[in-house]
Amino acid sequence: MLASAATSLEGQLHQDIGGSFAQRGHSATQAHQILLGPRTRGDGNAGYFVITPFERDNGTTILVKRGWISPDKKDQKLRPESLETGEVEVVGLIRVNEERNTFTPDNDIKRNQWYWADVDTIAKMFNTQPIMIERVSDMSPSREYALIEKGIPVGRSPTVEVRNHHLNYLITWYSLSLATSVMLWRLLRKPPARPVKIKRV
Repeated sequence: MLASAATSLEGQLHQDIGGSFAQRGHSATQAHQILLGPRTRGDGNAGYFVITPFERDNGTTILVKRGWISPDKKDQKLRPESLETGEVEVVGLIRVNEERNTFTPDNDIKRNQWYWADVDTIAKMFNTQPIMIERVSDMSPSREYALIEKGIPVGRSPTVEVRNHHLNYLITWYSLSLATSVMLWRLLRKPPARPVKIKRV
């Protein structure tokens, strides 16, 4: 579920491995983060969404879905420029737990493989509040491409678009069915042509 308006927060990202997380026997040895995926950004290219704890100025800590990275930048050592230090501003939409469908595998926590955003579980692991902000971005495609090449997470579009393809298909097929019915009605309504009698001379 998405909030209708973006929220702006200031604080610091916790991107280094935390002792409490490491001591729980999990295999996330590179960073204090979750890689959600593989998933697409809507353009057909698969990659991963980076989820990181975020400490707000008021002392509370929540989760931030920072954005999408390409598969070749999965290893954080290959994207050093993605590490944001110091005070940062996060503008995003509030997210809650995703609903896992029958086609989505369950998360493998021990191997740190995440296929759906189980916010409650991730929050318990990182000792944060069960709240996640999905970062948004209104940059140009060329700017986003430059960041993706460097392995810097790119947020989602701030515009929530819901495309109901089923409705479009329904309207199309209904129109075709109506046109076919009208043609059939006209055909049946027209009296059959009578044979022409040829007069013999």
